[in-house]
Amino acid sequence: MTKSRFRLVAMSATAVAIASLTGMALAGITVTAKAGWYLPSITATAATTVIQGFMRPVASLLLFDAAVEDELALTAKQRKMRDSDTIYASLTAAQKLRLTQIVMNLQGSTVLGDPDMQSQLGLSEKQQKDLEEIQEATMQKFRDLRDPQTGEISEDNTKESEAVRKAGDDAKYAVLTQEQAAKLKTLLGKPFDRTKVRGISFAHSPGGKISDPGPNVPRPEQPKIAAGSLAPSFTAKTIDGKVVKLSDYKGKVIILDFWATWCGPCKQSMPGMQKLKNQVKDPKVVFLWLCVFDQQPKFKKFVKDNPQYKFKFLFDPAGGDPSDRNVGIPGKYSVTGLPATFVIDQAGKVVFRGEGTDGKGPDVRLVKSLKALGIKI
Repeated sequence: MTKSRFRLVAMSATAVAIASLTGMALAGITVTAKAGWYLPSITATAATTVIQGFMRPVASLLLFDAAVEDELALTAKQRKMRDSDTIYASLTAAQKLRLTQIVMNLQGSTVLGDPDMQSQLGLSEKQQKDLEEIQEATMQKFRDLRDPQTGEISEDNTKESEAVRKAGDDAKYAVLTQEQAAKLKTLLGKPFDRTKVRGISFAHSPGGKISDPGPNVPRPEQPKIAAGSLAPSFTAKTIDGKVVKLSDYKGKVIILDFWATWCGPCKQSMPGMQKLKNQVKDPKVVFLWLCVFDQQPKFKKFVKDNPQYKFKFLFDPAGGDPSDRNVGIPGKYSVTGLPATFVIDQAGKVVFRGEGTDGKGPDVRLVKSLKALGIKI
């Protein structure tokens, strides 16, 4: 496994620890911002129950990271496996335990937003509400730091974003009782060097990539598909196998969403986007929901099991593993996180791009871009 391999991480707003662009991979775990707090691991049975919701997709993708492979001491046979589910099924109890601890360490304070973690720690409703309010306030501060055009935090705002992250971490940990903090220490296990994890981009809503995979990762040059860029052409398939081209919708306003059946945040964003679709009555607006890095049978099953969603569902023929950022249609659009949403105007130009979701509805900038095109909502 080479370090140039790329795995796409699907992350919701409550599932992301913000990283600076200067080399720190993800948020650390601290109680008072003075010292780390890790204790020996608990049983594999207890720890593996934590890999639920947003954690399982992240854990699956980390299985392809060279540093994690080494940390788990994967066998030569396991390293040759191409499907994350197969690898996960082959893990020993000890390997599953360590993988869980790695995931939790990478999550930083945002691990407290996971319902299973909250249940294990015995958080009260008030504590859960306090954590949610702190997270929302923190995310709003990050939104304020982003460039309105690119949706990214520039290097000029790196120090400010790190200060926001740290303040949010400290506020979240202060919500815990001493007993709960001690239990969390036990769950986290021994330290994991987060800076070793390379080739994975952690994105959150609203707006694109926040943390860079790192300067030591060989990557092909790839142009950023930003606002004003001409939307790359592509060919996809409907659930019935009919071939569809982007050019088939020439002259229409297109909301193009990249998603996957294994992506929790993608599914979390769908109710809000369906609500938006219901509000948009203009016939010249089309909602294309493009399933990527996935398997066609799983795609078909999801669509059939969820008739409440009225998007035009499409499947990227490239399918398969997100092992290369240039694979399939996501490669053409330089997608670095799921869900990823683009708005394309009648002239075929991208007027909005964003990655991630807060689970509360469409990105306000997406709605604003539609209104700017004369779409009534």
